[in-house]
Amino acid sequence: MDFDDFVATIEKLQERIKANRDHIGQYEIRTRVSLIDPMLCALGWEVGEPKLVRIEGPVQVRTGGSEDTGGRPDYALLGRGGNPVVLVEAKKLAVPVSYNARRQVVAYVTNLNMDNPTRCLLCACTNGDSWQLYDIQESKIVLDTSLSRDRSEDCAFKLLGLWQRSLSDGSLRAAVQTGTSIATPPQPSNVEAQQDRGAGLPPSGWDRLAPDFTIPEGKKPVSLWLPSGEVKVRFWRDVVIETASWLLEQADLRIEMLPIFMGKGNSSARYLLNVEPKHPGGEAFLSPKELLGGSVYLEANLARREIVQLTQKLLRRCGTEPDTVGLKF
Repeated sequence: MDFDDFVATIEKLQERIKANRDHIGQYEIRTRVSLIDPMLCALGWEVGEPKLVRIEGPVQVRTGGSEDTGGRPDYALLGRGGNPVVLVEAKKLAVPVSYNARRQVVAYVTNLNMDNPTRCLLCACTNGDSWQLYDIQESKIVLDTSLSRDRSEDCAFKLLGLWQRSLSDGSLRAAVQTGTSIATPPQPSNVEAQQDRGAGLPPSGWDRLAPDFTIPEGKKPVSLWLPSGEVKVRFWRDVVIETASWLLEQADLRIEMLPIFMGKGNSSARYLLNVEPKHPGGEAFLSPKELLGGSVYLEANLARREIVQLTQKLLRRCGTEPDTVGLKF
């Protein structure tokens, strides 16, 4: 791969996104033809070559019921012996790359590996703009870039983790680590990291959820500031609900971290978050709120002070400083 040519391809795709977002955005097929296919080809994955890329090949998804259900990953990138090394889930440009998309392709990989002696360790999600590569064994995102957000050179360095020659020559994991480390700067503080991920710290005039935060008497929040931007809220409980939803979307809060207790450690008799709307003793949540389409439940029967304290706790648990989140009244 000529690196300068690869950067030029990325710049071309960046301009295409900027000029044609509305035209491309509402259709997956346009997104794939205009953005995803050219990127994969530039990385050495010639989409029209069946020995390299399998398009929408079927994968059985075992549900535990009487019948298995089928699924079709959009792309299977093939290594030696025609074995998949990465499954790729494609979304239309208008749809953000989210936890649900990763969950879908992780399910494909998990079931593929049940019958595959040469295990597939990676899966990717993309909407043509955002690209994320997920390590199944490590349960973490090892590549994350956005063409519309990052500089072309930074995108190129990160996307080297998906280079066909690296992934198919037997050095799968080393190639991913090398590809991502090239583009990884010295680690910033937690607050700086949150600024890099989105809108950053709350603007002036917002009350940050710092340790000294005081609940204003007789007021309800009207907006919540998250590192990704402003979210309108109507009730106090919306603060913890929207925060938990955002952490799930960012994959900072993962299902395997559940349940999360309300008290310190596991000393509380109540869950804040669980995979079913039940507390440790089996009693049902009094006010369950479904997140991730019912994959996660939050107990929303909380007093204002509990909401503030539990929101702060949840943010710290997921590696986010509470004072990067703010409220407006």
